[in-house]
Amino acid sequence: MKEGETHPVEITIMGQRLSLRIDSEHNEEYVRKVAGYVENKMREIEGRIGSGSSIKIAMYAALYIANDYFEVIDKNRQSLEDMLGRSRKIISFINERLD
Repeated sequence: MKEGETHPVEITIMGQRLSLRIDSEHNEEYVRKVAGYVENKMREIEGRIGSGSSIKIAMYAALYIANDYFEVIDKNRQSLEDMLGRSRKIISFINERLD
């Protein structure tokens, strides 16, 4: 597929079929993996609150997925800060030895 071109992919989440257009940056396997993640979150929430409005389940799933996202972002930010701190200490140690 050429850059900028799209092609359709059909997925099913909670019994609802969706047709998506994906570009050359994303492959069908990746889209299905993401859809599977959403499906699993929705099923998990459905198991907790019982069957209810699919919109309500989807909103809870969106909140849980957003929470997962922000937890990863915060964890990565903390890891980067830790690595930068250690790198500064190593550079300082090396500079002291070179003086």
